[in-house]
Amino acid sequence: MVPDAILNDFFSQTQNPSVAVDDVLGQILGVQLDGDIGRFRSALARAFPADVNAATGASTIRYVPPSYAVQSLQSGTIPVTGALAGIQAQTTLLANEALTVLARLRPLHCACDASVESLRDLIRTEIGELPALFAQDAGPNSKRIDMTFLHLTGVTFSRDVPVPATPDPDHVGGQIGALGKRLGIHGPARTIEDEEIRTDFRIFVSYVWMLETAWAALRGDFDNAGADSLGVNTRRLHRRLLAVRYANADVYSALNDARVGAAERMTFTLESSPPITLADLLSWIDEIASPRGLAVIAAGQDGIRAIEPVVNELLKLVCNDLKSLVDGKPRQQGEKDAQGCGDPTFLSTDWTKAAVNKLALQLTELGGEVRRALKTGVQASHDSHTDAPAQNATK
Repeated sequence: MVPDAILNDFFSQTQNPSVAVDDVLGQILGVQLDGDIGRFRSALARAFPADVNAATGASTIRYVPPSYAVQSLQSGTIPVTGALAGIQAQTTLLANEALTVLARLRPLHCACDASVESLRDLIRTEIGELPALFAQDAGPNSKRIDMTFLHLTGVTFSRDVPVPATPDPDHVGGQIGALGKRLGIHGPARTIEDEEIRTDFRIFVSYVWMLETAWAALRGDFDNAGADSLGVNTRRLHRRLLAVRYANADVYSALNDARVGAAERMTFTLESSPPITLADLLSWIDEIASPRGLAVIAAGQDGIRAIEPVVNELLKLVCNDLKSLVDGKPRQQGEKDAQGCGDPTFLSTDWTKAAVNKLALQLTELGGEVRRALKTGVQASHDSHTDAPAQNATK
């Protein structure tokens, strides 16, 4: 059966039905719908395989959910994988269980004031925000997550601080410890009902502790010094491509403001080798920063390697040719154009300069991210090859 949560999300989407349908089908099949019929058919056959009964010959269709690293954990066309998928899955499951137990915590034969509910609401907010913090497109914000756990338990862990294997509910600090004191959890249990309340609090502390220890175990993968995975690299490239798209859109707006319309862009030629029109350059950037470009980098190391020369060429055209024009520097004219004007001042408005400079910066950052991803891939391949002889030697 298709998960009810997916169908509920679909029926709650009334703003844009077509987008909702694509999103639901993508989650059910574990792919991003992009118009590729062959890819859609393959995903459909994988998600709904036919089982043939050997005795009767009858066929039965069943549903096979996609990998947890893919289902409902996508950013654009880049699936969440590796350590990020692991921490997102754990956080979502454990946070939901913790909130369920938190809701049923009640006082243990004590006269509690209204501050109990306000503190419970505060803790509920802190825990409820954790899945969203791990699901951000930019990846987990380590400092903010550390501060959230510090507020909840009074403790934050680093590589130099060992994580206790078993939490002690009687000595937990932070907001959770304060809640336990206000509920009188640490007092003696006089009845079976009292013991149930203490047990609920112990379970609640355990859930939060498991969340924090899971984060402590995987935190290094998201530090600058941590190991880069292919999934992390593609997500970084995804964000950079989106930044390039927005910067390019700003260039279009600046040119329109300077009254450089579509006709002028199609006839204005940059003095590159070979020459390229301004319209073709901007269209090329649009194409590489579109879903098509995202699909290329989603292919992994091969896709990143294929996009590298394109990014380098665009960077050269923008920085060496377009940027020099908007900065007011004359174009290099050939002998046949010696009588012409080589200073296109109509491009040199403040907005155009700022927009092109931003585009050049974003392309520079994208080029650096591509080189970083390729370097990481080469290092990973080298490490796997160097480990192989050692493994064989032990056989």
